[in-house]
Amino acid sequence: MPLTPLQALLYQAQSRPEATAFIFHEDVWTYQRLAEESERVAHGLAANGVKPGDRVALHMLNRPEIIVAYYACYRLGAIAAPLRTTFTFAELGPLLQRLQPALYIGEAAIYPNVAPADTVTLPVSHRILVDEHAGTHGVRPWDILKQAPPVDLPTPSIHEPALLIHTSGTTSGTPKFVAHTPSSLAATNDIVCKHIDLSTDDVWVSGMTMVQASGALRAQCFIQLGAPFVVLDGFDADALLDNIERYRGTCLFGFPAQYAALIQSQQARPRDLSSLRFATVGGDICPIELQQKATLVLGIPLHNMWTATET
Repeated sequence: MPLTPLQALLYQAQSRPEATAFIFHEDVWTYQRLAEESERVAHGLAANGVKPGDRVALHMLNRPEIIVAYYACYRLGAIAAPLRTTFTFAELGPLLQRLQPALYIGEAAIYPNVAPADTVTLPVSHRILVDEHAGTHGVRPWDILKQAPPVDLPTPSIHEPALLIHTSGTTSGTPKFVAHTPSSLAATNDIVCKHIDLSTDDVWVSGMTMVQASGALRAQCFIQLGAPFVVLDGFDADALLDNIERYRGTCLFGFPAQYAALIQSQQARPRDLSSLRFATVGGDICPIELQQKATLVLGIPLHNMWTATET
């Protein structure tokens, strides 16, 4: 059976602690650093009343803290529940009412879309912001989780829910929560790695948001595999291509609109993309003309990849 995300991280931290897990703004996170930080935050979650099976809402743009938070939840046996960063309060309010999170972890830039939540659904004392503006909003800072004293942590079950990730709502207009367990995440990551023939020699530059399945599960897939990735704040065609050239990225994942932007950016200012070996497109119908143009401009075939939040 493939390793769960937590087992995979601990394996990498033990077998190659100083190897690069990911890079963010030139800050290198090793597997050991990620494992130790996740362990520390897991103790902080427990010290702040989060129990196994409780839901922890994650609401932030791409940054190391969201990766740490996922693994901290997995370590404690809590359920990570990422929320879309583009949603307004009108969209997030009902999701929070359904989640009834034991804790909310977000960032100041998008916190105003959650701030109006009633204090029964989300008490102010249960709100944490990861950046330096927590005091401005009258909520607690991320460091509170990292400074908590160690507590006894349970051994989480691999068959209980570990991730609640909501769908886009395109079929009914109402997003639905999809539950994943550590074992289903392990199987999903294993299928992706094998299906597209990923190896430890691959390097991924990610502009995919990590509160959606595409970004979150792909990052966990690379950690499970032991291949490094570069985390961008979000999708920016110029930044993504620049970093592929700099770090010799080998693979591309994205949506049709993103490939259209990448084509335009590469045509305007060509980069050396010779390190790329494959690209996949998903999330929407990709016109044949766009696939052909991407192959011509980026220098690699663009393959359709059909997935669902459930698998």
